[in-house]
Amino acid sequence: MFENAASYPLNVDAVIVGHTSKDGTVGFYDDGCPTRYTPSTAAQYKAALHTHQWSPTRAAAIMKQYPLSRFNQDLVSAFMQVDSDHAVACPTHRLARVLAQRGVSVYAFEFAHFHHLGCDPAVSLGLVSKSNPDTVGWATHGSDVKFTFGTTLGVNAYGQPIHCDFNEVESKLSQEIRQYWISFAVSGKPTSQSARVEWPQFNATPIALINRSDRMRRVARSGGRNASSSSAKSGATTTQVMYLEVGGGLQVKANNHAGDCYFWNNIQ
Repeated sequence: MFENAASYPLNVDAVIVGHTSKDGTVGFYDDGCPTRYTPSTAAQYKAALHTHQWSPTRAAAIMKQYPLSRFNQDLVSAFMQVDSDHAVACPTHRLARVLAQRGVSVYAFEFAHFHHLGCDPAVSLGLVSKSNPDTVGWATHGSDVKFTFGTTLGVNAYGQPIHCDFNEVESKLSQEIRQYWISFAVSGKPTSQSARVEWPQFNATPIALINRSDRMRRVARSGGRNASSSSAKSGATTTQVMYLEVGGGLQVKANNHAGDCYFWNNIQ
């Protein structure tokens, strides 16, 4: 896909690309995915990674990059972040970078809101409970669709009908998202008068990161949201991403996932 985007003729001037904060899909297919009933131990973490076809060497590197301590000792949160970054978030950033380097106006987003009624696929899949405080900033694959279309009707992860009313702040978030998307369809640039947050273009300027420096290790372990250093080979870029979440309000995040995507770009 990335090779095609880098070399094939493009008939596009602007695109919106994005993902949710927990956008991995392994939970939908029960492919060795732990549930909220699985003990959060290093042994269970390693077993889940092995079941997910990671080699012992790669599993050890992943556990170092995504330690349970980074996720409040929550095995499911750690595992889903691994799957999300590896399969969706970092490939999305890579595609955005390639398109931006070819002169396309790219606008990137991360949706990270957990519905106040627990209307998130992770609940019906048994990954989290409705009342889990660690679900702040958690948004499973597909959970942004209701907000994009402004509908409270839908289905859960098993296709069963659900009705998920928005509260006041969620209604506002949905309205702002729709304003961004509609304005983009009209003009090629996402704007929202009510949000009053300008959505900048994704920036594909390379960041130089030193893989073995103390700073690089700190950046990688924290997810790398504010990375800068000096090195010729990095695979990371300065990025600006619209972060869609109620608690912190709409905001632009620089270098979102830079450290983690650096990890995936360079893992052996």
